[in-house]
Amino acid sequence: MTTPDQQPTVPETPDPQFKDRVYRSPSGIAGGVLLLAIAGWLGIDALVTGEGRAPWVALAALLFLVPLVLAFTVRPAVYANEQRLRVRNPFRVIVLPWGTVEGFRSGYSNEVLDTAGAK
Repeated sequence: MTTPDQQPTVPETPDPQFKDRVYRSPSGIAGGVLLLAIAGWLGIDALVTGEGRAPWVALAALLFLVPLVLAFTVRPAVYANEQRLRVRNPFRVIVLPWGTVEGFRSGYSNEVLDTAGAK
């Protein structure tokens, strides 16, 4: 295989002067921690004192519920700095440079509208 003599140069974006500012839902985190505490309390109690199939069912429920609670309550966040907006949710990470952001809408969910008219 041959390679071209000159590789295309990618313009480097300057490092932000400040760290990203993080926005999270305090009530979402509190609800997630409360759910984890209740699930841990009931699950560990069933593992320790349960009889028959109860410990296995409790272990399976904990292995299923703990990652879901973490993903939907503790992990979501919005990061912002001078160059970009980054939205992290359970399904994907969305990065938008500020130059493409046209507006915001907030209701039961948050929407970012870009200059192409997409959400």
